[in-house]
Amino acid sequence: MRAKVAKSMLAGVLVVCLVSAGLAGAANDNAGGPERVPVLIGFRQAPGPSEQALVRAHGGVIKYTYTLVPGIAASIPKAAIDGLSRNPNVTLVDEDLTVHAIDAELDNTWGVKRIGAGAVHASGNKGTGVKVAVIDTGIDYTHPDLDANFDPAELGYDFVNKDDDPMDDHYHGTHVAGTIAAEDDGSGVVGVAPEARLYGLKVLSASGSGNYSDIIAALEWAVNNGMQVTNNSYGSSGNPGLLVELMFATAEASGIVNVCAAGNSGNVPGTGDNMIYPAKFDSCIAVAATTIGDVRASFSSTGSDMTLAAPGSNILSTFPGGLHLPLSGTSMACPHVAGAAALCIAAGVSDVEGQLIATADDLGDPGRDPWYGYGLVNVAEAVGVDPGDSPGDNPGDNPPYVFITSHYDFDILSGTVSVTADASDDNGVTQVEFSVNPATPPIIGVDTEAPYGVPWDSTAVTDDLYIITATATDTTGQTASHSILVLVSNAVSNPPTLTITSPTNGSTVSGTIDVAANASADNGISQVAFFVDATSIGVDTDAPYGVTWNSASVADGVYMIIATATDMIGHTASDLIFVQVSNAANNPPTVEITSPPDGSEFNDGESIAFAGTAIDAEDGDITVLLSWTSSIDGSIGSGGSFSSSNLSVGTHTITASVTDSGSASTSDSITVTVTVPPQPATTVHVADLDGQSVKFAKGNWGASVTVRVHDTNDGVVAYATVRGTFYQHGIPVGAQVDAETDPDGICVLVSEAFPDKKGKATGTFKVEGITVAGLTYEQLENHDPDGDSDGTTIVINK
Repeated sequence: MRAKVAKSMLAGVLVVCLVSAGLAGAANDNAGGPERVPVLIGFRQAPGPSEQALVRAHGGVIKYTYTLVPGIAASIPKAAIDGLSRNPNVTLVDEDLTVHAIDAELDNTWGVKRIGAGAVHASGNKGTGVKVAVIDTGIDYTHPDLDANFDPAELGYDFVNKDDDPMDDHYHGTHVAGTIAAEDDGSGVVGVAPEARLYGLKVLSASGSGNYSDIIAALEWAVNNGMQVTNNSYGSSGNPGLLVELMFATAEASGIVNVCAAGNSGNVPGTGDNMIYPAKFDSCIAVAATTIGDVRASFSSTGSDMTLAAPGSNILSTFPGGLHLPLSGTSMACPHVAGAAALCIAAGVSDVEGQLIATADDLGDPGRDPWYGYGLVNVAEAVGVDPGDSPGDNPGDNPPYVFITSHYDFDILSGTVSVTADASDDNGVTQVEFSVNPATPPIIGVDTEAPYGVPWDSTAVTDDLYIITATATDTTGQTASHSILVLVSNAVSNPPTLTITSPTNGSTVSGTIDVAANASADNGISQVAFFVDATSIGVDTDAPYGVTWNSASVADGVYMIIATATDMIGHTASDLIFVQVSNAANNPPTVEITSPPDGSEFNDGESIAFAGTAIDAEDGDITVLLSWTSSIDGSIGSGGSFSSSNLSVGTHTITASVTDSGSASTSDSITVTVTVPPQPATTVHVADLDGQSVKFAKGNWGASVTVRVHDTNDGVVAYATVRGTFYQHGIPVGAQVDAETDPDGICVLVSEAFPDKKGKATGTFKVEGITVAGLTYEQLENHDPDGDSDGTTIVINK
């Protein structure tokens, strides 16, 4: 697990991701085939079969059909966008924009304390049982600081790989989850709501990117599964459109508190509106990042839609593989507010957003401002707990602020480098100490004057991962640190080796094929990327390296398949082959089962006539080649028609399949049920016996009973004569009475007046016989489903 995480982290910094804001630049170049665009399609009503058929008629491949918003996610040919947009039932066609986990910069959980969460924990509120969905890269739910906050039966969902295992193959979601709800177990770190229930909704891949179509699906999951808070530490610079905005609003209307990172697009002066989506939506709490000195982190985005601020610099939290690392970003600020929302919900606060706004510590300009929104979240005050002394309560003696400026997380270093940092303090900085771990000695230098920096000869350590830390000390002795994780690579490294192993050079391919390659490198392979001409067909980060490619997505012709391997320090090597794509000459056949009808039912041993046709554009009528199988019995016949009386009892999926001369296969399926016929009925019995009192003249009373008669197979029995006697105190009341059942098997029998008229008097009726031609009365089978009698005798109260 640990090695895999490190590998995916390093792979991520070698990939440049661009967010496109319009449809014009979003299309893929499918060499020789139609340019396709991932889109979100809005409709005037909830989409059903007709809306799905409309999308497919425009060449669309459907990814999701949503139920809580009127939309479909699909990829469609670029040329079809205009025609689809003009359909009167379509309200919008927006690009399915790419989103990214908001970059985190590489000490302690000072943020949890700063917002007053410690005081809330001391009061007994730890957010117990509040359901928080982390919409991100997944969560390492085996981490010892997180595992107790998951329900093993419902971990969440992986919308990237379409399964119910949302394991984090990046790191971002695990770090976010720890700030929200790391366990209060005396080790590691403690989250804001350490007893909240976590759910991982994985919408971002191992590279930290994903699409809004998966985010809509994740929000639908959150609504349908009773989530109370969502954390959204991702975003895009472009507006994803009305369908996405409507889904966030729908989630909010269902009672979910949506907390979103404002973005890391800020600048040092703090000017401009550079917030990202979805934080700009009205249905989201937009969160800015602050430093330990309660000032805006320079990377934190600004804008008029800002709601709250929270600690986001040097936040120590959980990391996949049981680790803990400090990271910075609005991604780290956002989960502080998500955890605060969970504590508010646990405290019974009804308007969570309003309460957090009303109790926030105002920073910056009075009132709401573009840097901090309404201010720094104060969860202790929000839930009515005395916050006690929190860091920053004394504005005249705050800890210093420090940030490494020369390098970033996962930078690759070699030779002698200059390590620099920004540092400031309200009383002045006495020194900044720079250290490298693990290294001997760890301290590489101290600088007492700004600009702060020291040189470091990285050749003094072996090639590996190292943490560089800058620790600032102010004039009162208070300290603060900032750390980054870097890779030292000084050894001479040969480029990787790579060979495409499948398909072979010069071969002819059709349909979907496997493209595979062998790759190796001195320092390990980060990824192997595969291309057809200039179009990417996939990336694999784990050996054996390979992807699948549908060759039918391009026109027939000669294509170049390229594989490019990248090692752990960025060296690359490529291999290429040429293949002949041949798909158009062979259309798949058409198969239709014409008998029996789908859903037919037959008795065991009954002969069933099967018939079907198979027509191929090139081969003509190939019905004789049909092969018939049952999901229960296996092969059952061949050709265009045959009969069988040997199908086993049960529900069968009957499939007729055929393969043409060009190896194209097609099938058709129906469902057939074979049942055991019921045995002829031989007996009758009472299937229900109900009674009630009847008022007679002069204060007298009697009773009536309703009898339902069934046969051995529990079928109704009409025109049966039911006989019985009414009793009071064990003495018959009148003679035996009888009645005939109606077509529904029901009859009613009425007594004479009972002699005892006292207030609590009771009477009894007993069934004494049932007569019907060909059937025998079986008293032992009598029963009463509602339990007010034994099917033979019933007591009636006055």
